[in-house]
This record gives sequence, C-alpha cells and structure tokens, in this order.
Amino acid sequence: MKIKEVEQLTGLTAKSIRHYESKGLLRVERDEENDYRSYTEENVQELKKIRLLRFLDFSIEQISELQQADEKKAKEILLDKAEALDSQSYDLNIKKELCKTLSEDGITNAVVVDEYNEIFDNLGEKWQDELVESLKNFICPSITEAIALTFIWLGPILWLFYNIHIQRWNVLSANAVLALLGTVFITGEWIKYFRSKKYQPKRVKKRNKESWYLIPAAIIAIIISIILTIIIYVGLEEFLFAPEEWLFYQIKPAAEWWLILWIVIPVMIFAIWMIKKIPLKKENKEQKADDRDNVEAGSLRKYWYIFVLVWIAVEYVCLSSVTYVTEDKIIVRSPFCPQGKCYEYDDVEQVEAFFGTSFFSLPWHEYKRQGSFSYTIYIDGKRIVFCQPEANSDISRYEEDTYLELEEFDEKLMQYGIPKQSDETGYEDCDFDKVYVDRFLRIINNR
Repeated sequence: MKIKEVEQLTGLTAKSIRHYESKGLLRVERDEENDYRSYTEENVQELKKIRLLRFLDFSIEQISELQQADEKKAKEILLDKAEALDSQSYDLNIKKELCKTLSEDGITNAVVVDEYNEIFDNLGEKWQDELVESLKNFICPSITEAIALTFIWLGPILWLFYNIHIQRWNVLSANAVLALLGTVFITGEWIKYFRSKKYQPKRVKKRNKESWYLIPAAIIAIIISIILTIIIYVGLEEFLFAPEEWLFYQIKPAAEWWLILWIVIPVMIFAIWMIKKIPLKKENKEQKADDRDNVEAGSLRKYWYIFVLVWIAVEYVCLSSVTYVTEDKIIVRSPFCPQGKCYEYDDVEQVEAFFGTSFFSLPWHEYKRQGSFSYTIYIDGKRIVFCQPEANSDISRYEEDTYLELEEFDEKLMQYGIPKQSDETGYEDCDFDKVYVDRFLRIINNR
C-alpha cells in the first residue's frame, strides 16, 4: 500500500506519517525491489490510533509508552491522562474567571496588576496546582461523605415507612415528597461517587484515605455532645437561671433545637480537627512552619474568635429563652430581660391543650405532628408552649411521675377560672405510655 492511499485512509499527511515513523511509532516494511515503503493494514490501524491519541494531547513519548504497555498498564496511562485533562480544564476555568475579573478591575491599572502579582507571590510557585487540586478534591467525593449524606437523606424515607406502619395518614403526602427528594439525592450522590471512582480511581482512593477520620470524629462528637447537652441544657440552665423553689421550666422549642445544634457543631469541628492532626503529628514533627502557615494560622485564629463570640451569643439567647413555674408565679425570661418578668397565676389569659403540635401549614390544610401533647398558656400577649417541661428533680414526687407537674399546674390555673380551649382528638395516635396518655386526657377534660 502506497503512502497516498494511506493518507486517504487515515486523514494524515505524508509529512506526519513519515514524522511518526522517524520517531519510532510506526514500523514500515520496504519493497525489496525498489526500496519503496509498503504500508500494511496494521500500519493503517496504528496510524489511526496515533491520530486519536494526538487529538487527546498525548505526546510522542506517551504514545510510545502506550504502544509498549500491556492492557492493564495501558488502562492506567489512559486514566492518568483523563485526570491530567481534568486538571487542564480547571486551569482554563481559573484563567477564564481571572480574565473576567481583570476586565472589571482593569488590566491597565498598575495598582491592580501589582495586587494580583502580590497574591501570586504569597501563594507561591505552585499556587495553581494547589488551587486546582483543592477544587478537584472538592468535587471528588469520598465513600465516607457518600455514606454520611446517605444517612442524612435516609431520615425522611425511614420516617415515611414509620408513618405508614402506624397509619399516620395525615402527613403522608408531605412525607412522600420529602422521601422522594431524599431518594433522588442519595441516588445522585452514589452515581457521582462511582463515576468519580471509574474515571479518577487514584483520586477517589486518596480522598477515601484522607477522610477516614470523619466516622470516628462523628462518633466522638455524638458522645461528647450528649454529655455537653446534659451539662449545658440541664445543669447550667438550672445553675444560672433557676429561681428558688421552682417546679419546672421549659426552654422555647425553637431555642432548644438551636441550643443542641450549637453544641454539636463545635464538638464536631473540634473532633475532626483533633483526629485529623493525629496522622500528621509524626510526619511534621521535625518540620518548621513557614511564613505562609503562620499567616493561615493567624487567619484561622481570627475566625475562631468570631465563631466563639457567635457561639456564646447563641448559647446565651437559647438559655435565656426560658419560662420557669414556681408554686405561685410564672417567670418569663428572655435575652433582653434575663432576670425575668414575674406573673401571677391569675394573669394567665387563656389555656390551650391538644394532642399533636402544629408541624407546618398550607393554605388549604394544616399538618400536625401526632403522637405528642402540648400545653399552651397566653399571658401578657405572649404564647408559651409546654411540650416537654423539665421538672425539678429535688422534688420527690416528680422523680418518677413524669408530667405530674403539668397536671398540677393545670389544676391551679383552673381554680382561677381561666378559660380553656382543648380537644382530645388524636389521643389514639399518642405513642406515650398509657399512664401519660390518661394524664393528658385528664388535663384536657379538666375545666
């Protein structure tokens, strides 16, 4: 086969074909009579492969290595090239965004140019590699992250099966939507993980090794959070704000969630930081921190102070959003009035007692969370809900008899003739023990 015919079959020029031959990528037999090159079908197929690899930005050296590799090695080389192309795409995106920014800041402005160069100097010579690497790691999930997100999104799915099991039909429509969203997110997360594992196996393996600490960190954080919740939520509250001879108290439901959340978050951050430092301790034992590390440490300390201040503020707001009940008074505390405002029992304007608390409302329907009980009083324009009051453990009759404090409180209020709106609808859905359901029914029917 002559070179003209090969040009037509491969789409390559004669010059390119001879160039590849001179570089050792192609072995061509010569005619013994006239010493002309005689191309074979194998040569044509090899040239087509070379053309494809050149289109994928493989160098001559890389193509030569690929030709000599077995199937397993060839797969590794191709996957490495895929990662290299991935890096190039991020690199181009970074440059594209930088061009847009410069178009706004002005490339002719000497101050702007100096500022950007100063940034490059501070970041060091490998700033692009570090930035691209961090971006790639960000979008390349680890199996730990996939498992964690799966557990998070399993919540509404398990809730749906539980509601079907107990036949709580009034929330199924909303629950089904959340469960469907959870299924979509879980599926998408695992598709993303397996796709990354297929095309970037080395990077996924590296991410799995780097994120191993998230599981023990989560376990440690949960244990410490439970301990801290008991200490802060119960012990500190009673120590700081409890008046003398108090019977029970209730932190505002919304403040309760914020209080627990802001206990868990710092514990999780601390646990991750501590565990992550363990494998690095030996490796960096003899290394000295450079100037850039000092700058980063200073920045982290600055943000840490801000976080601590915000954390203290949130904890204060939560712990001070509490209502205490004594033998003859109701003390309503707030962040702006931490000492509390005292009311007599006969200052209560109205009482409400229902099974099921409002979950969320739509214009045409109100969904209620069944299986619970709420007791609400209105006083001085304030709405105070008692759903899970904390009783004083120093009072012997409250040690074992839960919710007795709420029944006694209701009896005292009814003695003052305070109007009461109540309804026992939904009591059959209450999943408390029968002794407590009976107590709730007595509170509802007490006039």
